[in-house]
Amino acid sequence: PLAFFTPKNLSFINSNIHKIDRTRVAHEEKKYILNISNMEKRIKEAKTGPSRDEEMTVLDWWKAYDNYYVFESSRATSLENNPRALFFKSHFNFFVNQEDSEELYDTWRPYEAKLRQRHYGFDTEFDAATY
Repeated sequence: PLAFFTPKNLSFINSNIHKIDRTRVAHEEKKYILNISNMEKRIKEAKTGPSRDEEMTVLDWWKAYDNYYVFESSRATSLENNPRALFFKSHFNFFVNQEDSEELYDTWRPYEAKLRQRHYGFDTEFDAATY
């Protein structure tokens, strides 16, 4: 969830990473990943910030998207070799650069989340016509 990338949540995760459950996955490179449900539960209990995307304010969203983009960008040696980062740059910029973006946050937020989730599921490229 994007909400995990708010500054306070990142700080909490970093400080408590050893307490967050892991889940075994069938993957050759990584055998364990952080358990998202457990991380959400711990963030909610700690009250460090929103534990779900639906709970984010527009300011939370802006900070989280920036941190998430930095995270995605750091996963490859160059931006050209990182289609996920390129997608998210275009995706987030679309919403940030709209006139009245802040005032209309509650209106566009569900659609933004739907498009972002669709990308995770199908790894589609950014298509401006969809937006």
